[in-house]
Amino acid sequence: MYTINNIAFETYGITSGRIDGSNIALSGQLDMPARLGKTFHDWTGEEGVEPYVLASEIRHGGRDLVFSGYVVATTKELAYTRLAEFYDAVKAYDDLVTLATPYGSFEVYINDQIEAEHLQLGWLSIRITFREPVINFGANLLSGTESAAYHIDGVSLKVLGAFVTRLNDNLSLPKPKAQNVTFYQTESYQITPASAHEFEAVLVFYADSYAQLAQHMQQLHKLLAAPGMRLINIDGIPRECFNIKGVEVRNIKVASDFAMCEVTVPLMSKQTGKPLETGYLLDNEYNNIVTNLYELIKIYA
Repeated sequence: MYTINNIAFETYGITSGRIDGSNIALSGQLDMPARLGKTFHDWTGEEGVEPYVLASEIRHGGRDLVFSGYVVATTKELAYTRLAEFYDAVKAYDDLVTLATPYGSFEVYINDQIEAEHLQLGWLSIRITFREPVINFGANLLSGTESAAYHIDGVSLKVLGAFVTRLNDNLSLPKPKAQNVTFYQTESYQITPASAHEFEAVLVFYADSYAQLAQHMQQLHKLLAAPGMRLINIDGIPRECFNIKGVEVRNIKVASDFAMCEVTVPLMSKQTGKPLETGYLLDNEYNNIVTNLYELIKIYA
């Protein structure tokens, strides 16, 4: 059951559909928002950046929640009428309202276009983007002593039900910083130090239920949002990193006895090196299961 401002979506003939890549109608509720304000200082002439990671310097913005569904009526005209009634209702909101879903309740407003398209007869597709401006990282901060296997601040990825499936740019050498020199008769050049190393970890989170999956995501958010630098090992090399862009969650799959999602975690670090080859999806003992995440996704689609 989905409701907005205590009124069921069904009142307007709106029924849930599926977000692309997922088997549920909602996305964004597991995302970690990006940080607000200045997150680092780039000193000219020095390699990398100076991270701003004091507790007083870490603030996070909001996130978008997207609902995908249908307006269903017996005739095209009735579907248009119901859509207009829904538009009148949301235009009357003058503050945050509660969006209640099977996956939690959120205080939201609408600040983007509502997309609707006639499909056939009395069926319209509808896509609504809600904005949740205030996020509470409500989970307890985990601690751990893991050092050999993949971990975040000693918390093994296995504790979170997470497995590394892909790394982007972890082998790359950051580009040099911008040049600030001018020659008048030839092409100018200046040898500058390297920029900060930015890379992405793509993970799969797996749990026995959606509630457990959501808890693991909240614990990840709490870890990444903690003051200070994170000691992260996701490819065989420990790195001191920090997160400024948040976390994006896609391909949410929910069934009666399991839940899973794909998670992209952007990180910034000065360290570089050659990581170990990890394969793709791993079991609880870090043995390869499949060589392509999308093989598993197709099984449960």
